Amino acid sequence: MSKNHGRRRPEDGATGSGREASAQAPDHGSAGFRVLLSAGLLLAVMVGTAFRPVLDNGFVNFDDDKYITENVRVQGPFSHENVRWAFSTTHAGNWHPLTWLSHMADVRLYAMRPAGHHLTNLLLHTANTLLVFWLLHALTGLVWRSFFVAALFGVHPLHVESVAWAAERKDVLSALFWMLSMLAYVRYCKASRPGRYWLAVLWFACGLMAKPMVVTLPFVLLLLDYWPLRRWGFADAGAGSSLGRCVAEKAPFCLLAAAACFATYFAQHQTGAVAQSEQLALDSRICNAVVAYAGYLLKTIWPANLSVFYPHPAGALSPAHVGGALAFLAAISVYAARRIKSRPYVAVGWLWYLGTLVPVIGLVQVGLQGMADRYTYIPLIGIFLVLVWRAFDAVAHGAFPVSGARQPLIALAGAFLLTLMILTHRQAGHWRNSIALFTNALACTRNNYIAHTNLGAALANQGDSEQAQQHYREALRIKPDYAFARFNYGFVLFKKGRADEALAQFSAGLKIAPNDANAHLCMGLLLNGKGRFEEALGHFDAVLRANPAHALALQGEAFSLSRLGRPREASSVSQRPRALKGS
Repeated sequence: MSKNHGRRRPEDGATGSGREASAQAPDHGSAGFRVLLSAGLLLAVMVGTAFRPVLDNGFVNFDDDKYITENVRVQGPFSHENVRWAFSTTHAGNWHPLTWLSHMADVRLYAMRPAGHHLTNLLLHTANTLLVFWLLHALTGLVWRSFFVAALFGVHPLHVESVAWAAERKDVLSALFWMLSMLAYVRYCKASRPGRYWLAVLWFACGLMAKPMVVTLPFVLLLLDYWPLRRWGFADAGAGSSLGRCVAEKAPFCLLAAAACFATYFAQHQTGAVAQSEQLALDSRICNAVVAYAGYLLKTIWPANLSVFYPHPAGALSPAHVGGALAFLAAISVYAARRIKSRPYVAVGWLWYLGTLVPVIGLVQVGLQGMADRYTYIPLIGIFLVLVWRAFDAVAHGAFPVSGARQPLIALAGAFLLTLMILTHRQAGHWRNSIALFTNALACTRNNYIAHTNLGAALANQGDSEQAQQHYREALRIKPDYAFARFNYGFVLFKKGRADEALAQFSAGLKIAPNDANAHLCMGLLLNGKGRFEEALGHFDAVLRANPAHALALQGEAFSLSRLGRPREASSVSQRPRALKGS
């Protein structure tokens, strides 16, 4: 392979105007290094300032329990058994061993102090911001275009969810490996050394073990082969370069991506996370995907009403809504296609955005959401690239002919970034606790049964059972088949001694989610209290199938057996914890 594939040409869209290309010449010396270092430090300060509130935030009752606060494996010792669990478990509906290991490391470093866990997320996001800057600079040699793309990535409010949510460690961690893989690949393209290529593959494998959404990296590398690396599609692509060769180079990446897709589908199928695809018609999923693609763009431009959860419209989208979104996307696609030779970065950035969202756009529905801010973490880099490169080209080619217009434009860009920082600072504050988070979600969305349920749970934990019941009832009004609202409502009724009402809620919920161990436990305890011991046994058995050492379930089953006149069986159940411990 030729070693000059990464060379830049003034006539290429990579460099924009000749004026900026010549301005980059000092970057090869010490002055250029000082500029890069100063830009990097400024980016780090901007990110730290914008996201400062996350260090004061606590854990929330939305997946933080599964990942940290109620996860005995994560809180346990860094033992061979727990490391093996990290590499084999499908807990929380994903296979991402490096994410589990990172949470384990945090518990070793910070115990259960939330500030430390949030600090790790913030440091990872800061590192990702710097890597975006260095990657684009390595690709194009342009400092300030690269800086502004990285700044938008670093301080945009849509990225608050990925940083401020402790359980969303997988986003910032997988993106770190994504960037490292791209940097290694760019170095390989500029000096064809096998070690650099296999390092890129290794970083990609690490990314897949942090969050499988990075499966689209081979596609993005192929886009970079087109622009700005110019390894295919250009007359001067260089000896030994072609689309076929570029595609063939991605074979190891694609094999890893295919394996990760299989592992992810297996994990999500095991936990029932893909059941929504069976409940939602294909046309409903396609319509929501179209609207979501457009919706993310609108939230990028106008980042208002950001919520931790957006309910899926489930067929409620109007034809006008879908048609308008489709026309919007088609117009951008036509523009990108028509400018593919003169401004190749438009097509590359647009395809980056479209392609990297495919795994989470909802064609295969996983979970209950219609959209999620966290899904934009990597895809928006493509949009930021288009916006920044296009803005610089507009200035460079005289779109603003007024004399002295550049200084006001720089001031305007600075004011825009400052505005984003303020919005991000405010949005990060909504994550300070569960009550603030879901109160904000209810203010930003309609019919948000998840927000009502989780806000009710947070209020119940604070002892406000009356307000909690109101939110549970509202969640069930919106979505009567939402099992967790019924279970939570049942727990409140159980604590208040309203046994018959609690039994009705648990019974209805178990028809929807028959494997919920906590609901089975409560049903068993309630039925014991009402003297229905035979029925109670079935529920205790369901708990013990999931956790044979569950102390309350063992006690409840022993009590039921003794009251049914089966003392030997009751004694055997009472002795089971010791037997399990001895084994």
